[in-house]
Amino acid sequence: MQYGQPYEEAMNAGQMIELPIQIKGNETVDEISNKAVEIAEEFKKQKATWISGTTLQEHIDWLNKRYGKYPETAQEIKRLKQPDVWEKENTEKGRYFDPETRMVFSSEEYFRKWKEGSEIKD
Repeated sequence: MQYGQPYEEAMNAGQMIELPIQIKGNETVDEISNKAVEIAEEFKKQKATWISGTTLQEHIDWLNKRYGKYPETAQEIKRLKQPDVWEKENTEKGRYFDPETRMVFSSEEYFRKWKEGSEIKD
């Protein structure tokens, strides 16, 4: 069974998804709660496809594409390639650097959700 609207439609409209729970006039709070739990148990964990990290090479490719015509770009790329500069600079800006993947994420929470999602089978 599908509940509410597809994710994108609801998000674009700035709406929350309403979940229907049929209530009879004489049901207890526990009975209503059990109905809500039954609905919630139908949901499946999904990949957080909107989260991505960035490698140094991806950032360099972006710099070249966007600013490659400027001489300062080559200097910036050279600076970023120096040992630990990419990691340190992003960490200082409050981002999360994962040493295993060598990727930068907006936050450690986003990294955990991204990693968790990569372990979910389609």
